[in-house]
Amino acid sequence: MRTCLLALVSCVIGLAWLVLYGSATKAADAPPQGVEVLTRGPVHEAFAQVADVNPAPTPVIPRQPPNAIEELPPDQQPQGDNIQWIPGYWAWDQDQSDFVWVSGIWRAPPPDRQWLPGHWQQVAGGWQWVQGLWMPLGQTQVPIVPPPPPPLNAAPSTPAPDATSTYVPGCWVYQDTRYLWRPGFWIADQPGWVWIPAHYFWTPSGCIFVEGFWDYPVETRGLLFAPVRIDRRLLTQVNWRFQPHFVVRAENLLATLFVGPAGRHYYFGDYFGPAYQKRGYVFWMDRRIDRHSPDPLFSYYRHRPDGERWERNIRDLHAAWHTGQGPLPPRTLTQQNQVLQNYRREPAVNKTVINNMTVVHPLPRVESPAVKLGAVTKEQQMQAHQSTEWYRQVQQQRQAHEAQFVGKGPTPVERSAAVRTLQVPQAPHPARVAVKAPPPPTLPKHVEKPH
Repeated sequence: MRTCLLALVSCVIGLAWLVLYGSATKAADAPPQGVEVLTRGPVHEAFAQVADVNPAPTPVIPRQPPNAIEELPPDQQPQGDNIQWIPGYWAWDQDQSDFVWVSGIWRAPPPDRQWLPGHWQQVAGGWQWVQGLWMPLGQTQVPIVPPPPPPLNAAPSTPAPDATSTYVPGCWVYQDTRYLWRPGFWIADQPGWVWIPAHYFWTPSGCIFVEGFWDYPVETRGLLFAPVRIDRRLLTQVNWRFQPHFVVRAENLLATLFVGPAGRHYYFGDYFGPAYQKRGYVFWMDRRIDRHSPDPLFSYYRHRPDGERWERNIRDLHAAWHTGQGPLPPRTLTQQNQVLQNYRREPAVNKTVINNMTVVHPLPRVESPAVKLGAVTKEQQMQAHQSTEWYRQVQQQRQAHEAQFVGKGPTPVERSAAVRTLQVPQAPHPARVAVKAPPPPTLPKHVEKPH
């Protein structure tokens, strides 16, 4: 009887969500009252994430983040059998000393991977963001190991096999009760695929190791929606919901991509100038995993047939913006609309400048040869709703797990060699169609190294 009642309640909630969803999909090409669309800010972690072999705690924020908002997925999505909705989260805006909402995304997940969402964790002195990550599909137990030693900055032991091969840096791998060193190796270029090298994520209870995997290029990963600043009064309104509508253009994302302070997050937009350099923002083309390994996305794009010309054009544009020789990208949708209106009034319209100033597009206008849109069916709406509920459940479980290890003086993981396990419920919607990615590379044998 209880099971039937719970099923009935779930069904009623789902139907109500569909009705609300349908009424919200009539969004015009203007944001709702009280919502400011930003054309700069953090990139959703599930869309693009910095690979780091030297994990460290994230900054402690002195304010508690608001509760997660109810976010409805847009009524259109990229065509494909494996497109998933991944909800948004609050992120700290250092410039404004306030939180912004990182909008949810439509994402083609990397083959044989599922998203483990991040969460905010209360710690001594404030709140810390514990990052999300792409874990193996179907995994329900996530090992959390002691922090690895500092990586060895070892040079490649052999020359590159060819001009398009990429050097994958070495890393520490925990086995039994100790760390062994996996030497770096060369990996052949695979058109249409980005190799994400093995990396670590810090948590209050230890570190999570993510093995290397193949991912899609930015333009075929899905749709990255713009972050927004939300009037706090809306957060207290009953039944208020938000639906993303403005998509960050892939071309503009790559032209203005930065790795933020402490190297833990990608940012896009106007972070140009000496002030941001001093605060630790690094242009993604200049960022290195170690001395010998550039950013994985850069490794992919520079090996395309037009890679040299593409890199030169972006570096020239970046240099002009950094030195103030060209108009900087707008920071909000309002500024973008005003800038474009002013440029279009000029007798000779500079299409290149207009293209550089157009950071976001309304959803219906994002179709391209690489992105074809389709209407979201009722079944897909229900699946997105169920996935959102699953993500919230996982966040709560991660918070409860990490709460056991915070507020106890020195970081406990520094005093323990124990491997802890995070239990994760089975994901509700596995990939519908198996995607055939290139085979993973043959990994070098682990060796003993002093540390």
